[in-house]
Amino acid sequence: MGLKDILKRPVINRCRRIYEKRRHACLGTLEEYLEKPGVSPVLEFGELQASCVPEQELLFITAAAGEMVSGAEKIFARFFYEHPGCVVAYCDEVLKNGEKTMFKPDWSPDTFLDHFYFGGLIAVRRSAVPPASLEFFSDKTDFSGKTELLRKLCYDLIDKNGGFNRREVVAHIPMVLFRRESGEPESTEPLLCREERTAFDVSVIIPSKDHPGLLETCVRSLRKTTEGVQLEIVVVDNGSTEENRLRSEALSQELSFRYVYRPMPFHFSKMCNLGAQYAKSERVLFLNDDIECITPGWLTAMCRVAEREHVGAVGCKLLYPDGKRIQHAGVANLPIGPVHKLQFLSDQETYYGGYNRGVRNVLAVTGACMLIRRRLYLDCGGMSEELAVAFNDVELCFRLYERGYYQAVVQDYPLVHHESFSRGDDETTEKWKRLMREREILYRLHPGLEGTDPFYSIHLNRTGLDSRILPAYLEGRQEKEKIPAGKLKMGIPAGAREDGCVLLRVEICRGLQLYGYGVVLGSDNALYEKELLLKSTAESETVYRIPFSGRYRSDLEANMPDQIRVGMSGFWVDLARAGLPAGIYGIGMYAKDLTGHTKLYCFCSRQLEITE
Repeated sequence: MGLKDILKRPVINRCRRIYEKRRHACLGTLEEYLEKPGVSPVLEFGELQASCVPEQELLFITAAAGEMVSGAEKIFARFFYEHPGCVVAYCDEVLKNGEKTMFKPDWSPDTFLDHFYFGGLIAVRRSAVPPASLEFFSDKTDFSGKTELLRKLCYDLIDKNGGFNRREVVAHIPMVLFRRESGEPESTEPLLCREERTAFDVSVIIPSKDHPGLLETCVRSLRKTTEGVQLEIVVVDNGSTEENRLRSEALSQELSFRYVYRPMPFHFSKMCNLGAQYAKSERVLFLNDDIECITPGWLTAMCRVAEREHVGAVGCKLLYPDGKRIQHAGVANLPIGPVHKLQFLSDQETYYGGYNRGVRNVLAVTGACMLIRRRLYLDCGGMSEELAVAFNDVELCFRLYERGYYQAVVQDYPLVHHESFSRGDDETTEKWKRLMREREILYRLHPGLEGTDPFYSIHLNRTGLDSRILPAYLEGRQEKEKIPAGKLKMGIPAGAREDGCVLLRVEICRGLQLYGYGVVLGSDNALYEKELLLKSTAESETVYRIPFSGRYRSDLEANMPDQIRVGMSGFWVDLARAGLPAGIYGIGMYAKDLTGHTKLYCFCSRQLEITE
């Protein structure tokens, strides 16, 4: 070790101590989280007495050893009073030792039919229970070890009261009202509630252009893995080259599919709607030409779910070409917008609540593989042609949800999606602007769904593009940072160089909020002071520097294990008070090495527009 390194050592150690102190200050605990209003009950019982269902009207049933938290009965009583159509309600729960949380989705009928996810405590309205079932239901009945019996009784009660078509019949109270003794396994066997058909007919709509090789793989694998399903395949080509058009026409003869050649600018919605006009089957399946079908029986499994009267669109789990990592397991609708949860994670593991196993209700599924009853698709107007490229599949699912239908993903019959495995930020500014425009259209059409998702708990991580499903408290004591005008600095410091080793990702760029992360690759990030850069596109010499304190990102630590101390590399800033002039700004990051003279910066493709 040279003299210079020896002299630097105290500064390095101090920077690392400060980093660890700041990181620790951001971490939250379960107990702290449970103390927040709206997570566990904080009640003044006297205020509730006049507005509660009489407690004797409710039956509290347990399916696991444990105890209700103080005040739980009053919470349920008030809820049933305020929701007279509710017959069954369940809640969130934790293990007594604090090792596990069970933050659940709102009423998910197909998840319920797959396994008994209600958990350890449910409440039932006594007056709704048929006399024949009262011999099983009594207050504080313990069904520990009798999960199948309890689920069958619940099914009968829900079905009798129309709960598979009326959302108000079954309710989720998103509060921790039960503490389990242990994490007992719950039923994982599907509940066969009705005789299900075994033979189906499906019209498969495949948008495709200039990919005859992919198309051939898709169609051959489709026919190979769908024995017992009567297929009608329609390929919609929006303008392949002459060579590829002739190849696709030849394939249509060899593989027996209808080939519709209609030159036009790429417009996914129009192509799907055009293909649906040729469909004659009871069901239509929209399938990307880069899908390879690898699991026999997958389409039959999807059809069985789609047969249910309450179901709208059905999706399928998609894997990347390595056959191990998840590309799609359902869409969660978060403040940032629609997100593919579990994307890039290994399917060899089972994630929160078994999200990537069995059949799961979600708010939306991807149009890369989406099955829907043809009459339902036509009745609701098909894909919205306001959306040419992005969010058209999500918008259709939103529309179905608002009409009372549930979307579901069949997770145990995966397909391969030959989509780029790169996680790189290769979007141009124009593509980003188009994406943001179409996102605005999505929420203009469905303002009541912006930032909300009934099938993804408010107590799970909901910020950024982190695709993991984790309890929100793990990133604990953090709020967005409001930047006052007095903190702004001007210009990129002298001697700074633009360098690709600064990795900047802006995940939210909306209004005056910026959310994302910046990492100095190959370096100890605890040793760098970082600032955001806003560069005026009208005046190229005008650059504002915005200091920020750093936000803890556990996903960076998990996803970048080869990088050093990156956990505090996140940012979430609100510029409403910064007083920046109106205009369009390129977004960058400046990083200064606190132990030397290195000064680095970079700009990404994102832009921030500030209006008057």
